[in-house]
Amino acid sequence: MKKKLILVIVLVIVLAAAIVFASIYIRNTRYISRDEALSVAMTRAVNDYGIEMIGAVDVDIDFEKDSYGNAWYEVEFKKDGREFEYIINALDGTVISAEAG
Repeated sequence: MKKKLILVIVLVIVLAAAIVFASIYIRNTRYISRDEALSVAMTRAVNDYGIEMIGAVDVDIDFEKDSYGNAWYEVEFKKDGREFEYIINALDGTVISAEAG
């Protein structure tokens, strides 16, 4: 009888731990929105190049995800004849790479 009780307790603990880890995983895989990615990219362009973002044209935002679970946004836009391209981490909004031409 004690062995069955111990087994049930162990199973309950394992199940509770699995639920906790699953909820942490799900919470950490929510991505920033396309608008947030664009905001990060444009803020970075303002800070890096001192340009005003009003009037940016040809805005293109693509969501990408690889087989390893990495996810990012490719944000491209033009302003004053220059092309800007930013790669934004879709999980936390950090800039992975930035290019301006």
